[in-house]
Amino acid sequence: MQFVTPEEDASQNKIENAVYDLYRQLGVVTLLDSERDQPDLAHTPCVGMHLCTQVHGISNKARFLPFYITVDLIEGKTQVHCDAFSNQTVSYREACLEMAQLFWKSDLEQRCVAASRTPAKQKLIELKNRYNTPENRVLVLVQSDGDTRVVWGGISDKEIGGYDRAEAYYPTQVNVGTPHSPYLLSLADSGVRIVRIRSNQEVPDYFTELSAKASDENLQRSSASGIFKYEDVYWGIHTKPNDMRYTHSLKESKIDYPKHFFAEKDMIELYPLQLQPGDDAASWIFYTNALRDLPIQYNQSTVLPLPLHLAKGLEEYLFKV
Repeated sequence: MQFVTPEEDASQNKIENAVYDLYRQLGVVTLLDSERDQPDLAHTPCVGMHLCTQVHGISNKARFLPFYITVDLIEGKTQVHCDAFSNQTVSYREACLEMAQLFWKSDLEQRCVAASRTPAKQKLIELKNRYNTPENRVLVLVQSDGDTRVVWGGISDKEIGGYDRAEAYYPTQVNVGTPHSPYLLSLADSGVRIVRIRSNQEVPDYFTELSAKASDENLQRSSASGIFKYEDVYWGIHTKPNDMRYTHSLKESKIDYPKHFFAEKDMIELYPLQLQPGDDAASWIFYTNALRDLPIQYNQSTVLPLPLHLAKGLEEYLFKV
């Protein structure tokens, strides 16, 4: 959150950033050109599952707080659903207030425990019933880490490796339950697509390509950006910013240049957990990765796709103690 005071001699850039962040708090996240034809997949609503951890209240605390953010790019609407809220489905602006009010709830722990029982199962059954044909599409994004896998066991590598598949990225059933209470759900021939995202230590730190000038004696590297596939997994890599820290990382190391500053581009793993027959996996991955470029608050790509980026922003409204 950014502030500009009347007494402050703020730069134009800071003023613009403060206004754009206000847009984000109001749920205005991207401005599509209404006069241009949008890609077909842009008409697909995106649902991001997010999990807050160690949620504190005035008299108690909870381990997990799951919620979902739905973004409709064409209509420009952003909605948040959380079973722990007083009003469970609200606009993004209203969700900011709901998050702040959770601190004062005497039954915070009970609310969060109830919301955490089977969040993926409840949401995916709802989406399957609503988007019940492959043409009536919805994209679900989930960030996989050690915490998320506690409430959705079916997104681990071990679980995914055991799924029966009619074809690539098309499991006959997906475990949408918890590790202690599995629940197999068939999403076949529905409109539901799921992409699992990882951006933690389980993902390589960086990826570079050999430069066109490289030789056996001089293995020069060049900056890589875009979408890359390794076996059945995709990686999304940002364009290199115009910053010497990123240039240093291509050619040097802390061992040889301990006083230099280094930085690596954000790299995320994208795995199509559930597609439908006839889907082009690369197109769905391209769309997911493109959602990192949409927020109007940033000139560069965000680490996470739009719904998950917005979900992360909601955490700032939880009281920290």
